[in-house]
Amino acid sequence: MVAHAKKKLGGGLPELRTELRRRGHAEVVWREVMKSKKVPDAVRAAVAADPDLLLLWGGDGTVQRALDTVARKAMPDVPIAVLPAGASTSGCPVACPTNSTAAPGAPPDN
Repeated sequence: MVAHAKKKLGGGLPELRTELRRRGHAEVVWREVMKSKKVPDAVRAAVAADPDLLLLWGGDGTVQRALDTVARKAMPDVPIAVLPAGASTSGCPVACPTNSTAAPGAPPDN
């Protein structure tokens, strides 16, 4: 989980942590940043831990920097899910399938 600590959606990160634990995901590794410019380092550290899923929590800047880091660096494939928590990204969650040329929100191409 790479999360922008200043972003709020609902009850914020405390509510998200509680909900993840409630759903049986107590082993989540958290990488919190205070500024989106710190996201690339957090993403590299998160992916280095070999996660089953890279979960992003933040606004446009957080999501853009995270996706740019994964796409432009020689990183292993990892599924990515986005929980929009910014002013302009809070429309709906997006799941980005790996190995897909589909646009976000479109069904994965199999």
